[in-house]
This record gives sequence, C-alpha cells and structure tokens, in this order.
Amino acid sequence: MSVPASLASSPILSFTEAATSVSQLHQAHAYMLKTGLFHQTFAASRLVTAATTISYHSLSYAESIFAHVHRPNSYMYNTMIRAYATSETPILAFTIFHKLVCEDSEVYADKYTFTFILKACARVCRGKEGKQIHGIVLKNGLGDDEYINNTLIHMYAKCGCFKVARNLLDRMCKDDVVSWNALLSVYAEMGLVELARKLFDEMPLRNVESWNFMVSGAYAKAGAFGEVLVLFEDMQSLKRCLAVAVVTRWR
Repeated sequence: MSVPASLASSPILSFTEAATSVSQLHQAHAYMLKTGLFHQTFAASRLVTAATTISYHSLSYAESIFAHVHRPNSYMYNTMIRAYATSETPILAFTIFHKLVCEDSEVYADKYTFTFILKACARVCRGKEGKQIHGIVLKNGLGDDEYINNTLIHMYAKCGCFKVARNLLDRMCKDDVVSWNALLSVYAEMGLVELARKLFDEMPLRNVESWNFMVSGAYAKAGAFGEVLVLFEDMQSLKRCLAVAVVTRWR
C-alpha cells in the first residue's frame, strides 16, 4: 500500500503504530475522527492493524473500527482475516472473508486473502469450506501460486484429506522443501509415524524443520526414542559430511 505524502511523517500515525494498549488506540481513534483523518483509507488501515496486534482482546475493537470504514481495501480485509485466523477464535475469520467475497463488489480477494483463510480452515478442520475456497482459488487463476498451494496441502492434511494433500504435493515442484514440510508437519503432529517416515525418506531435500518434525514430532510423540536416537545420529553424520564437502570444495 502506497503512503500518501501528507501522511508519511504524521505524528498521529507514529503514535498509533507504537501503541501498546487499547486506551492509546482510543486516543488515536478519537483524534482521527475529530480531524477527519479516519476517512483516509491509509490512516484507518494503520489503526486497524495496530488494534489486531496488541492483544486478542483488542480484536473486537479492530473489527469495530473496520466496520465503520466506508470503503475498506484488500489490505484491511487481509489484516482482519489473518488476525482471526491466528487467534483463539479462527472461526471468526470466515465472517470477514464472507463479507469480502459476497458483499463487497469493489474489493477482490488476492493470494494473501486465500492463504490466511485457508489457515483458518486448517485450524478448525473445515475441509468442506477449504475445498470450496480451493475452487475459488482456481477460478481466480491462482492455482499455481506456491504459497497458496503450500497452505492447501497443510489444510487438506489437517482435515484428514491425506490423498488430496499428497496429490497436490506431487503436482508441485519436487524439490520445494516447504511444500514437503507442509505435509510432513501434519503427519508428525498427528503421530502418524509410518506415513511421516515414508514421506521423510522420499524428500529430495530436507532442512532443519524436516528433521525436527521427525525427531521432536513424530517419533517423540509416539515414544519411539530408539528411532529418535538413530535419526539424530543420521542428522549429525550428515552435518559432518556436509562440512567435509565444503572444506574439500574450497581447498
């Protein structure tokens, strides 16, 4: 979002962004209403953003501010959806998403919108809604977006649709470790040790998270401490091999 020149160094916006309490936001809100600044989309968006970051209890205030913005933009919608998706009440993200796609004809969902709402689907295990949103993603020509697809893989897996999640993974770039981890993390979280190990062995690339999902997730939760030690030793051995390779290369 571009910053209007007149607001680039506005003291009230600096105050708003530095706020650490709802009472400070009330002061900023009152000032913006008094001066008419609230009716400038950028200023209102800063207020909404600040309200979503202070605490969970300030989210209702953020939504109240959002509801009084005459023409909220995609940034504001995404801010609210993301805030609820990561909050104690992710179900409320659907209310904002519904308003965007069904009631607002001037603003359109973008890749960030879909990523955030799909995370909400995963958290509340709403596979049916996730599948519907997947359809909207495809209609909007975003079916090849890497970030959306990674979130879709995670969402489908969290909702128990493992075959769909795996099919999505197989259609994506084979060496994208983030995509593989999106599925591996769910297997590990759910204690599906055999599926996790099979996927781990198939991975063309692994990073620290991949190993952690297996060591601290799948095996540890299953109480397979012998396997934890074996895998940990494998990880240490790999580190030594990589160190030798680097030294050899630069000699």
